[in-house]
Amino acid sequence: MSDNNIRELAVSYRNAIETAKQDNLFNCKMPFCDFPSDCCGDASLLLAEYLNNFGIATLIGSFVRDNETHAWLILKNHRVSKFKEIIPEEISTLISNYGPNQSLKVNQVEYYTSDSTRDGLIIDITGDQFDDCYTPVYVGYMDSFHDSFEFRQVSDYNGLPNDLNKIYEDILQYVNTEFVLPQNTGQN
Repeated sequence: MSDNNIRELAVSYRNAIETAKQDNLFNCKMPFCDFPSDCCGDASLLLAEYLNNFGIATLIGSFVRDNETHAWLILKNHRVSKFKEIIPEEISTLISNYGPNQSLKVNQVEYYTSDSTRDGLIIDITGDQFDDCYTPVYVGYMDSFHDSFEFRQVSDYNGLPNDLNKIYEDILQYVNTEFVLPQNTGQN
């Protein structure tokens, strides 16, 4: 999947949200009443689900600048990695004794860091809620706008929360269905 294909999908999904908003689909349900403002986390989750249906795996990133939070997606590919840390045996035993699955032996923890995700492809459909971002849909690598935010957390996308399922289905009605990704024929 090329960066351009991902950009086309992201633009199509952003346009669908805007059209749904114009049609009063959200009835001022927060947060989409003021799209793109104050809905970057939910919009990122919805876009992650949409991209996932095309086989595009993403990470959800949470960032902060001047007490304002922002969220965007990062393409999960060879450019990002998880940091793996071995847990000392005594802590591993303690976790396994008190965890939900007491027979599970935990010997390492995995997580993403700022450094391990910095080179990833950013997919942001709500950056224009900020005065210093003029691009409604940004698909690219670290730029000065995104670099102005501090890393808080990045995690794997693991599906939509139940409260977003209806909104997701409603927005899908507005997605440009003429967009078709090139088929992989298996030939080089």
